[in-house]
Amino acid sequence: MKKVKIHISTSHDVYANLALEEYLVTQSNDDILLFYINSPSVVIGKHQNPWKEVDLTLRNEKKHTIARRLSGGGTVYHDRGNINFSFIRNKNQDFVNFKEHIIPISAALEKLGIRNIISPRNDIFVNDHKVSGNAEHVNSKLGRILHHGTLLYDSDLIRLNGSIRPQKKYEIKTHAVNSVRSPV
Repeated sequence: MKKVKIHISTSHDVYANLALEEYLVTQSNDDILLFYINSPSVVIGKHQNPWKEVDLTLRNEKKHTIARRLSGGGTVYHDRGNINFSFIRNKNQDFVNFKEHIIPISAALEKLGIRNIISPRNDIFVNDHKVSGNAEHVNSKLGRILHHGTLLYDSDLIRLNGSIRPQKKYEIKTHAVNSVRSPV
């Protein structure tokens, strides 16, 4: 069995933690499991349009930070009631295999007595509520993969739901990817 280094970030800065993920993908050859918790922030996928995904008035009022991550997928909300996990690995084949990374998280929840299911969209649900969304980034040049996900346990759901829905509907022509909303 290959050794995996475990790293727990002490930063709560979304930009620092996303930069750490990118650094570990591009500058390390180790297989790493990274955990971090961010201060209130909204993180959009690589191919998303913030005007269609986020309540930007909250950003203007300095109520949260908005960041873009390396991976695709939908918009997510982070706060101190949400732990983020990242599997950063060398991988030369079968790059996109979400289950390989989600099943251990699901199994850990089961060991804690938390019954859950993995959805066809590779999310984890507890009692019909989404508690984990996941996304992947592949750096094929370096043969590295980043699989990361959220794990809600005590997030401010009112703030979460208010943050990831724009107050104003803009008429924007775009090829950006829209989020698929799930009850949390």
